[in-house]
Amino acid sequence: MGSGIAEVCARSGVDVTVVETDDGHVDHARHAIERSLERAVRSGKLSADGREAAAERIAYSTALEDVEGADAAIEAIVEDEAAKRAMFTRLDEILPDAEFLASNTSSVPIMKLGAGTRHPERVLGLHFFNPMLIPYLLSAIRMFESGFASKEDIDEGMVKGCAHPMGPLALADLIGLDTLLAVSASLYEEFRDPSSVAPALLNRMVEAGLLGRKSGRGFYDYSART
Repeated sequence: MGSGIAEVCARSGVDVTVVETDDGHVDHARHAIERSLERAVRSGKLSADGREAAAERIAYSTALEDVEGADAAIEAIVEDEAAKRAMFTRLDEILPDAEFLASNTSSVPIMKLGAGTRHPERVLGLHFFNPMLIPYLLSAIRMFESGFASKEDIDEGMVKGCAHPMGPLALADLIGLDTLLAVSASLYEEFRDPSSVAPALLNRMVEAGLLGRKSGRGFYDYSART
């Protein structure tokens, strides 16, 4: 999701620095953005000149200090409260004059992230999925787990019956089953809502390394796809 945010900003004329944990993740982010820009050109949504201009606005780094002087920061790291709080403490130090520090968190309360900064009033949430999506996805997993319907039927029902662009199980694979599990745990910890309890199947799949598209297999097999 961080790559997508960077691309949207760059296509809107904003200079962006993408910071990843290591060179491998930097290469992955760069290739993901390049592929997305190329798809936009092929579909007629972006000109070739627009693609080049957007690509030139994006810098890549493995050092968080390279964002020094930025007007704003958008955090999109792992869905872990401790990691996010540590990140905002560092961003607050590196960017004392930034207009805002935003989190793409699905479930961590923004108040907790702001509490570790000197200027909590400039910490905000900027999320690109609806947190109420999680119970919907978990319900679909429970349907599949119980044998109520096949994964194909569950997804096709939502695509054809509700005009969703993607079924819930395919969407869970796209998000990442480990991320879905982390978000569900965070939501349950905060609200104690039974609808946020992860199904046993989700736990087993994550333990087995079946994380969705990122690992090549989740509810569907992506190993042969490019």
